[in-house]
Amino acid sequence: MRPARLPSVLAAVLLLAAGPAPAARTSPLDAVRDAAAAKGEEIGLGTRPATKEKRAIARALDALDRPRDGLKDDLRAAGPVCRVLDGAFPGDPALGLALDAAIDLLRDEVLDGRASLLAWTGRLDSDRDEDRLLRGASQADGLLSKADGAADRFHRARTLLGACRVLERTREALDIQPPRIDDPPFAGLAPDFSLEDVNPASATAAQPVSPRDYPGTVTAWYFVRTT
Repeated sequence: MRPARLPSVLAAVLLLAAGPAPAARTSPLDAVRDAAAAKGEEIGLGTRPATKEKRAIARALDALDRPRDGLKDDLRAAGPVCRVLDGAFPGDPALGLALDAAIDLLRDEVLDGRASLLAWTGRLDSDRDEDRLLRGASQADGLLSKADGAADRFHRARTLLGACRVLERTREALDIQPPRIDDPPFAGLAPDFSLEDVNPASATAAQPVSPRDYPGTVTAWYFVRTT
């Protein structure tokens, strides 16, 4: 069952009164901008002649200097920046390292969004909503896998943007907000259950075991079928 939602005005007042505003997000693309600016100084950006490389740096810096508000905006910018810089400086070690590191960090943020979405599993109002959540997570997983196998950084960034959009659409369809991963959104214990331990080598073989037997420990519970 989902927690009851506060009226929007009251919720806004409570959020403003809750404490100081959170720190501004640091963009993974900031390091790419620094690397591009350093490359611009190295090749004489702003001087004549206006070479292909100088134009590429100018375009990348223009894109990276535009305001961006969060992960989706970063991913929108990352694809074109990768295409411009990789096209003008193929194999450049400094730019390549900065781009790879930024995309890896952006991928981690997409994974965080996926984990936050899945934190609502079992807490929604209906089986239909639960199915919608799982379909969205599965679609995002497919795009994440595709991104990992992408042939170049441009396509990797664009596919990660697709996964981010899927997660966002799923949250909007279910009318939920992503809870913080390091701050569980639900109080209390989940309903208890127990299963028979069928592992003959286990110390609890043939006995019922429950998550409550392992307080404070992360455990995995799964079903196996063999033929």
